[in-house]
Amino acid sequence: MRKSVVAVMAAFTLLLAISVAAFGQATGGSVNGQVLDQNGAVVENVTVTLKNEQTGQTLTTQTTGSGTFTFPNTLVGEYTVAAEAQGFAAVTQKVKVLLNQESSVALVLTAAGVTSVVEVTSSGEALVQTDTSQIGRNFETRQVQDLPIFNDPRALALLSPGVVAQGVGVAGDGGSVGGTRPHANAFNVDGVDNNSPDLTGKQVNIIQDSISEVAILTNNYNAEFGTGAAGQFNTVTKSGTNSFHGSAFGYLQNRHLNATSTSEEFNIQTGVISEKPAFTDTRYGGTLGGPILKNKLFFFGAYQREPINQQASGVAYVAPTAAGLTQIASLPGASPFVVGVLRDNLILPTTATETETVLGQSGIPFGVVSLVTPGGSRETQYQINIDHLLGTKNQFRYRFSSDNINNTQPGNGNPKFNNQQNVIARLFSANWINTLNAQTVNEVRVAYKKFVTDYPLEDPAFNTFPNITVAPLNLGLGPNGNLPQGGLNHSYQLYDSLSYSRGQHSFKFGAEVRFLIFTSFFLPRGRGDYNYSTFDELITDSLPTNVDIRGVGSAAFTGNQRKYYAFAQDDWKVTPHLTLNLGLRYEYLGLPRDAALQQLNSLASVPGVSSSMFPKRTRTISLRARVSPIHRNSLVSGDG
Repeated sequence: MRKSVVAVMAAFTLLLAISVAAFGQATGGSVNGQVLDQNGAVVENVTVTLKNEQTGQTLTTQTTGSGTFTFPNTLVGEYTVAAEAQGFAAVTQKVKVLLNQESSVALVLTAAGVTSVVEVTSSGEALVQTDTSQIGRNFETRQVQDLPIFNDPRALALLSPGVVAQGVGVAGDGGSVGGTRPHANAFNVDGVDNNSPDLTGKQVNIIQDSISEVAILTNNYNAEFGTGAAGQFNTVTKSGTNSFHGSAFGYLQNRHLNATSTSEEFNIQTGVISEKPAFTDTRYGGTLGGPILKNKLFFFGAYQREPINQQASGVAYVAPTAAGLTQIASLPGASPFVVGVLRDNLILPTTATETETVLGQSGIPFGVVSLVTPGGSRETQYQINIDHLLGTKNQFRYRFSSDNINNTQPGNGNPKFNNQQNVIARLFSANWINTLNAQTVNEVRVAYKKFVTDYPLEDPAFNTFPNITVAPLNLGLGPNGNLPQGGLNHSYQLYDSLSYSRGQHSFKFGAEVRFLIFTSFFLPRGRGDYNYSTFDELITDSLPTNVDIRGVGSAAFTGNQRKYYAFAQDDWKVTPHLTLNLGLRYEYLGLPRDAALQQLNSLASVPGVSSSMFPKRTRTISLRARVSPIHRNSLVSGDG
């Protein structure tokens, strides 16, 4: 590993040496531009200020020898750019900053005594990004709130070119981006990791009305972005401003408002059901944001609760009545143990609807039992954001997201085998942006994520109760077949990047460390899975002929893992009509701790037939070079 790291660092140094236009950030956007005089000549050492219209935050820089300037990490929102230089009149221009996009500004200085104000009335999302070949789509606050995404911002990806819905049974979230599998998508919230370490996809849900903007990068993204080969799903939440703003919201779905599904329509027409099943999804909450100290300290908070009530589905099976079970208990060959298990744990029919032959004895009364399985869930979320502007050179952003989900899942044969599904998710991040000088900005991010899933039985006394099935009778007894299971995940993330502008170049260098403490608990068929072909086979306590399996071993898998990332990016504006986007990224993924246990399987290796190989650590070095030529205000981009 040491040789690889040295090689990467040497490549970074070489890139810096040969190149000394800004690009989008994971937590905001960027503003860049050039200052010219009326004759088209560049003007250097011009003081350029960028003021946030909502918070009053003011950033200052100076133009380089080529007249260019950049603000590399800027919170999304409305801004005013102003330029001042001795002998020239001040010039101002309105600009909108979007997530992961570059907002380009061209300022022309006029002779002293003339003031120029340029108003920009466009939507803020340029149809053509003239300084980068990065391909993506942005969705602002209004779009996130008004489009029917049902509290799932990933659904916005389907409105982007090159993105299609994923097929049934395909793992991952967010759809297929550019033909890649959904499990290769990567998810970030306010610049920090929000990926699940085991089941690919996002982990912590974010309140829809707390989202400021969503950016979905589909191709050719900068070296800053990685960890996934498909789409980059970047979400930023709202910040407080100098004005108090709040909202109350409610989203309602029910069977009267929702369209009838294909299966519901079929069941109604065939007489299986007489009307659509009951269903009510009432999602409600509110937001509030404003100043704590004007122009310095701001807050934003959001709360949401979503109770879902729906008609529970039913399951029917055939079983002996209480009287029938008493007759069976007296038959030769019947197991008193099995009879006792059925009498104590199985819901028996109260009325006989048919008779069966058991152990050669006919006329045993059987009946049908219909059990209603529970339906619905409860989810409670809240979001707390704090923004602190310490002078003109330091910005601090703090974000905390909380999400709790609870619902009841059915067991088999008796409600006492039901279990709870509990999900506890927390995500905290702190971001410090330090403007070292007019050309250099440093950003530090730290994050902690907690994710716990648990499926406890409502009655722990049945934690070791097996799963019993009699296939011809559709009879099942015992807890959910996948229990017990659960998991916990504690993730720590440290990120640092340095943005530096010089002449025609805008550099960004960064490194990141992620430490994952992760344990899952799941042993397939750990309680035993016994599927009998006949009722006689069960009642005599014979070996089941269909399935007779019990998993053995440890249910725990500890996937503690370290991940290291580093990148270098240079956006080189060769001419006003040609920009080179150059990038180099390095990724090192350590092995999950218990992956080493795979060596134990080598005992079962058969030379020439099958073998068990020890997994290897993953190292990835990617070199990205893209050309963005501009001709007549159009952009042609591609890999070069």
